[in-house]
Amino acid sequence: VTVRLGDALAVDKPHKDGACKDGACEDEAQRQPTNFIDLSVYSRSRCFRLMGCSKGGGRKLGSEASPRLTPNWEFTSSSLAPFLQSAGQQSLLASLVVPVIQGDAASNSHRTIDISAALCESAPLSCAQQRADAMAGEGGAATPLCGTCARSASSANGNSILLTGEPAIGAARRCMATGEVPAETAPAAADTEAPQPEAAWVSHVRLLSAAPLLDLVQSISHPFICAKTHGGGMPPLPFSPLAEWALQQIRAFGAGFPGATIGGWRYCRSAHPTEALLHLMPKGTRFCYHIGREHRSQNTMLTISLIKERAWQRCWDADCVVPSNVPAMNLKAKHSCSSPPPSLVPSLLDLIRFERSRRLLNEDF
Repeated sequence: VTVRLGDALAVDKPHKDGACKDGACEDEAQRQPTNFIDLSVYSRSRCFRLMGCSKGGGRKLGSEASPRLTPNWEFTSSSLAPFLQSAGQQSLLASLVVPVIQGDAASNSHRTIDISAALCESAPLSCAQQRADAMAGEGGAATPLCGTCARSASSANGNSILLTGEPAIGAARRCMATGEVPAETAPAAADTEAPQPEAAWVSHVRLLSAAPLLDLVQSISHPFICAKTHGGGMPPLPFSPLAEWALQQIRAFGAGFPGATIGGWRYCRSAHPTEALLHLMPKGTRFCYHIGREHRSQNTMLTISLIKERAWQRCWDADCVVPSNVPAMNLKAKHSCSSPPPSLVPSLLDLIRFERSRRLLNEDF
């Protein structure tokens, strides 16, 4: 598996004769594929961690809620019954936290590599084609599942790899389990230009949440940040009246923390969709409703949506998450609090003025 993965990602062995420089070989014949090993052992956002490992959401191996792979690369957990009938490499693909790797935007590479091409024993045969062949052998109709699974192309260096129409982490899993053909991932014409990373990101997050700035975990970056800033203590105008109200909510968390204060604040506004959040970090309490007690080391926050005029208690702990509708993808856990008085919530015009006064505004959005 690691050899095929390394080959698909063009991971090269260093050559003693210097034939390959800076990790790239001009002559394809000189290229020597090697294993691709994820060395990010202690990172919570590593791409290739399997579901069910000790870092996979805090669940222990062997529990019914935690899928486990057999030596035949099949799941033993009944919670993933739809995947039990799929091919071994598809089961392994479904277990990956991030089964696609997006191209480097800095190098103008808009490709997204589908790891299933590396895991497939007959690469670059797509998972859709494998399913079609299996159905044909059973006398069934061969129908492509979706553009994410079915579309393949050749990379710039001549290697045949599987490309996705969108980096939708759950799309391949959903179609494998249900046979669904999402309209947004239907196969495109051969001469259709590759989608921009921003459009692909929007298609991706729509599967996860309608409020990505609020719900996505920190390991998933947001490409449409219009403005952001932070500071210590109470926030300045136009947020200070709202912060006074928020402080009263914070002091009422759990059994009550009358001595709590505002230790810091963060403001962030994004587009696609439009969101504007004010995070207020309390000092004097770490109470978290998700675990029903105070965190031992992680800080918490009161997050206010300045667009929807709603408030939630959230925290910085990477384990405070809830499952999304996409397998193996989590969203930040949050506890709904009282809605702030509309008179205290700054208007969008107030936010723009605040951003311009601090030269925060990203004119691209």
